[in-house]
Amino acid sequence: MAIVIATSAVFLAEGMLRPGAPTEILGMRVTAIGSGEPAWIALGGVGVIVLGAGFGVVAFTLYGAGVLFATGQLAGGLIAFGQLAVGLLFFVAQLGFGLTGMGQLAVGGLVTGQVQVGFDGATFLRRMERDVEALLTLW
Repeated sequence: MAIVIATSAVFLAEGMLRPGAPTEILGMRVTAIGSGEPAWIALGGVGVIVLGAGFGVVAFTLYGAGVLFATGQLAGGLIAFGQLAVGLLFFVAQLGFGLTGMGQLAVGGLVTGQVQVGFDGATFLRRMERDVEALLTLW
């Protein structure tokens, strides 16, 4: 995650400092700052990778939504991490909603937390943790 954020920051800085028309790849600007037009890397607004606040495929935001992944105070996506998170497949949050997840107040199908509304997901999440750990040991 740190690599994605660092690389995005470098591309944003490069896009701001270079004179002339912005570079476009496949019809979208490479970088944008607070623009309503989509960009590959956006600092706010709409983009593939969004930093700050907005909507994208992947969102590292204060508040935002990512189609695949989102982090932030208010986050929504297939996988979400945040204070208030809605993760359709998985969430980690203080207050979270989704199919599976964990948090202080967890609402969903297979959940674990201090206050959980849904089926106990502790066994499922431990099994998933072992599977992910086994996959990561190959690296």
